[in-house]
Amino acid sequence: MDRAANPHTPRTLRVLADLTQIELAERAGISDRTVRQLEDGDDVTLDTLRRVAAALGVAFDVLVAAHDVQRTRRGAA
Repeated sequence: MDRAANPHTPRTLRVLADLTQIELAERAGISDRTVRQLEDGDDVTLDTLRRVAAALGVAFDVLVAAHDVQRTRRGAA
């Protein structure tokens, strides 16, 4: 997916879904610490990305692209 086509980050996707980090963590079955790590652009597992995508109601590739945007912004990519 082209980054220009997806300007979102994991945080903006969560905010657009009107969820707190804790609410997203509960829906995805992960810890709120893991949500923070995802939003900070830290490495997370593919399983985490799948769970969060499902909890947000977005396609897996949309969340992966959003995570890539965040990692690029913080210089981790």
